[in-house]
Amino acid sequence: MINFTWKQWIYVDAYIMHCEEVEDLFQYFADHHKKMIVCVDSAMELERLKSLKAYGYINDVVYHKGIEAIETDLHNHKRKIKDAVIITQHPFNTKDITSLGIEDQYGNLTNFLHVLRRYEETLYRKLISVNIAMMILLCISFFCKLPSSLAGSLMLVAIMILIINFFYGVSKGIFHLGQLFEMIVDSL
Repeated sequence: MINFTWKQWIYVDAYIMHCEEVEDLFQYFADHHKKMIVCVDSAMELERLKSLKAYGYINDVVYHKGIEAIETDLHNHKRKIKDAVIITQHPFNTKDITSLGIEDQYGNLTNFLHVLRRYEETLYRKLISVNIAMMILLCISFFCKLPSSLAGSLMLVAIMILIINFFYGVSKGIFHLGQLFEMIVDSL
């Protein structure tokens, strides 16, 4: 599974634009603040794509398909190669840019979306479970009659694990720093 957290530029081809679930995929990327760029062969192909609802999510266009055109576009716009993902029907053989072939790796776009959402849900459940366990540990160390050194150590460990867990969730795109500020404001 590709971690899309730090990817900013999503290159797609015309094949992806014609898939049934493309609007759901583009909505997912838009919700995560990703920029979609479509690769087309000609202006005629672009005009056909403009009639699709999913075209509203497209931020830019690259003429000429292929890895060279994408690398040139990245270079011309001073974008980092590590921040780009190519989503096509079949993956490119490239070592620099992450390439995802929907048909080859997942069968279709619906399966890919299912796997992507399932990954996020599973990770979210794990992170929340750890948070709940640490909150219980904090309550036990605070309210039970434990020696002060043991209670202090348990509290410190629980707080550190909560902080590490939260920032791990931020790094994976599950939590957002805005949620931390909302929790602080709500607790005041």
